[in-house]
Amino acid sequence: MTEPGPTETDPLPRLGAARLSAGTRGSLPGTDMPESLRMLRGELGDPHQGALPVLPETGWAGTRLARTVATLGGLSADLQAAGWRLRESPGREARTAAARLSSDVQALADAIGAESAGHRGTTVVDLIGPLSLAAELHLGEGRAVLADHGARRDLREAQRAGLAEYVRALRTAVEGEDLVLRVRELRAEQVLAGRVPTASGLRTLRAVPCGEARAALSELALAARSLGLGTILDQGGPVPDPDLRAEFDAVAVRPASTDPRDWEAAAAAHDTGLGLRLGVLTGPDTRGRLPDPGREAAALWRTWRSLGLGQEHLRGIALEERADLDPVAPERVASLLGVGARTAQILAEVAAEDAA
Repeated sequence: MTEPGPTETDPLPRLGAARLSAGTRGSLPGTDMPESLRMLRGELGDPHQGALPVLPETGWAGTRLARTVATLGGLSADLQAAGWRLRESPGREARTAAARLSSDVQALADAIGAESAGHRGTTVVDLIGPLSLAAELHLGEGRAVLADHGARRDLREAQRAGLAEYVRALRTAVEGEDLVLRVRELRAEQVLAGRVPTASGLRTLRAVPCGEARAALSELALAARSLGLGTILDQGGPVPDPDLRAEFDAVAVRPASTDPRDWEAAAAAHDTGLGLRLGVLTGPDTRGRLPDPGREAAALWRTWRSLGLGQEHLRGIALEERADLDPVAPERVASLLGVGARTAQILAEVAAEDAA
């Protein structure tokens, strides 16, 4: 596969904070959305990148899957023992998920309204992408959506149609902040390799053709761009294939270590003009001690320089936690997010000093 460049000369401004910043994967502990938003925005205000988080402890209605179902346009689903089943009209569970999402967006509006006026930075929202969503949902007779070409097409169309309504609600809430859509495709590799099991677990579903997968992701990215959103493709760690990321502004990656060899694919993607969400920030150690921002920044800069990259290449980089924060004690989360913001600040300072 050839390495495509971005479809426009510079996608980074669509990501809001084009300079080095800190962000979050967006999964937090606790059940209090207003408090989570106040904490998150306090630690990751401009120039960093906040989020509309998910709180897994609130139950199924607050999951990313339920949130994604709630944004579908013209299709809905109900929750069965075997999982979410597609239907034309919303079931009780879909209405509950939609109400939860509406409440979360209102909490975001309230948090922003309580702040001082003026542009406040960037808010990242995330949804499950069309490939992974097709692997999660079922049809009325129990078959996976992934197994039916027509159902996959209808789901793609419903996701694009619903995105516009979701973004309208978000625009009202964020009052001029930049919006970025993070598309989570954690099952894309399984989908493309034909490794998604059937309901019985005795067989696997046929692989989705690469051309269809690329089209599904490109269509969603272009729909988001037409609505004024930046876009991030997240496959759960590895650098997405060039064909899949072709229309995205950034990719989320988690290098296995600070060994430069683990960073080469990410650096190559960044060299084409893509932004990077680097999942490199560690959590508390076994004794509960927080990472030291200075040491984290120094290690990252050594790796960066060993790849032949300099200060100018930090544009479009956002640092975030390596693993979701929802298992972390709630009283430690603010400190960890603060460590991320401080690490990004020190890294920028170290890079500037090295370039002087």
